Amino acid sequence: MKQQTIQKNKLLEGWKIVKLGDICEKPQYGYTCKTSKEEVGPILLRITDIGSFGKVDFNNVKFAKISKDEENKFVLSEGDILIARSGSIGKVYLHQKQKSKVIFASYLVRFKPKKEIVNPEFLFYYLYSPQFVQYVEENKTGVTQFNLNAQKMSKFELVLPPLTTQKLIVKKLNSFFEKYNKLKQEKQKAKRDYEKIFGSVISSLIPSEDKLPDGWESDKLGNIAKVTSGGTPLRSKKEYWERGTIPWLKSGELKDNEITKVEEKITKEGLKNSSAKYFDLNTVLIALYGATVGKTAILKVKSTTNQAVCGISPNKEILDYEYLFYFLLSKRKYLIKKSFGGAQPNISQTIIKSLEIPLPNVETQRRIVKKLEAIKQKYSKISEEQEKVDKWLEQLPKSVLNKAFKGELV
Repeated sequence: MKQQTIQKNKLLEGWKIVKLGDICEKPQYGYTCKTSKEEVGPILLRITDIGSFGKVDFNNVKFAKISKDEENKFVLSEGDILIARSGSIGKVYLHQKQKSKVIFASYLVRFKPKKEIVNPEFLFYYLYSPQFVQYVEENKTGVTQFNLNAQKMSKFELVLPPLTTQKLIVKKLNSFFEKYNKLKQEKQKAKRDYEKIFGSVISSLIPSEDKLPDGWESDKLGNIAKVTSGGTPLRSKKEYWERGTIPWLKSGELKDNEITKVEEKITKEGLKNSSAKYFDLNTVLIALYGATVGKTAILKVKSTTNQAVCGISPNKEILDYEYLFYFLLSKRKYLIKKSFGGAQPNISQTIIKSLEIPLPNVETQRRIVKKLEAIKQKYSKISEEQEKVDKWLEQLPKSVLNKAFKGELV
């Protein structure tokens, strides 16, 4: 497929069709070098440093080991645009003035806008438009590692209004995204506030082990529950994965939820030749390491898991599984704090087993669960509406950018 042809007869007066290569200087590939955490050279900007909508945290970057001669060839100037040619292909960054010198890494391509023709911010926004996203999808090459070279990027066609109109569009887009980002931040804050309030409610109903009400006891979780983790069959063995029928759960699927379906499946051979093991219904799960460390779930389908998931099967006569689920939610901050110190956040099974859990009788545990479920159910209805708003918000920038480059904002 080719980029959808832009119809000249639909262009506004003064607008014209150009190619990316026509409005920028000759594109340049980035530099490959060793890095250091010590501030002994310029910052090396890599694809992984570029976040959502081109944001970069310059407090968390590495520095390039590079000679002065080479440094001068790759140092970024204000207004330079970088496009990822591999990995997160099509990711875009607009360089703003920085205190330190910044050079760019090998899987990035620099396009230096000709500022007498094109406003760099206008071009940056255009490269986030649905038109460029579509172009990247249609023109990338490769099988396991996709690539889009500088020559292909240069052929991308865009509609260019006069420079004064570009600046007006940028002004309106800046205003929109300022309001948009503020709205997203407010939504995120509302979610954090709910989690904080709900955590306080759990703590009020499940007290700490040193403040037990009369009739309550406490015990280490390892004494009243079976605690174990799963495993991963070798990915290189097709017979462990192809046409698999056994559910196999990853830690990323734990979202403080009930698990009713699983993304991947393994074969009987995979189960037999790995540390993966079945967990029964109502097993309480917790993520031991990685980005989701401390996240929990209740298993509602018989499944195996990977080694990053710990399964906890309580003694039913002493501990209700839903009560255990809420207890683990209340210990989230404690567990995350315990997880620091290694290359990645990590909670050991030993830490899980040593948790001291307050224990009223099972009937009281279920009454506590019922109260918490009632609160959670009310929030779920609100959350469903928020998800609809989230989907709308996710599509809104694309819609606004699409209108901007059709001339509908001027």
